[in-house]
Amino acid sequence: MVHTDIARHVPYATFLYYALWPVCWLLMKSPYEGCQTVLYCAVSEELQGVSGCFYDDCAEKGWSKVSLDDSTAAKLWNVSEALTGIKVTYVKSE
Repeated sequence: MVHTDIARHVPYATFLYYALWPVCWLLMKSPYEGCQTVLYCAVSEELQGVSGCFYDDCAEKGWSKVSLDDSTAAKLWNVSEALTGIKVTYVKSE
């Protein structure tokens, strides 16, 4: 988790922020720390041409079980379409 202002317009976010601050302070990364893996993947010459991998803390990690579950992916897709109001035809490539 990265400590940003993303929830600044969410009701009660300020209350939750201060109520959970001791835990958040221990577990959350600064925005600078949070962007390091993204920057590493974007500019690293050794990753040129690499695609479809998962990275955490500038190192390749295995995919979680839930991320590989097709039924969960389909549910997320349907909820995303409903929330955004955008209907997209999805064709799965093999």
